[in-house]
Amino acid sequence: QLHQWHLWQTKEKSHPGLPTEFQDKSYDIFTSKEPTVSKFQCDVVAQLSSIGLEPKEEVLMGSGYRIDAIVEVNGKTFG
Repeated sequence: QLHQWHLWQTKEKSHPGLPTEFQDKSYDIFTSKEPTVSKFQCDVVAQLSSIGLEPKEEVLMGSGYRIDAIVEVNGKTFG
């Protein structure tokens, strides 16, 4: 949760957030957790697949957050 707090402080509040020595460590811990996939996520991915899309699941963004699923349509990425 420290990484989430750090993102909130730096992106939303324009504060420095965590000291530099803790930023990488909190990011590593935050991104190392295995995501929990919900039934709703499975249903959405199944529906996207059924209409011919190829969703990518649990996409790790540079911020450390994961997007449940993303798809590409006409060269644009949605998630």
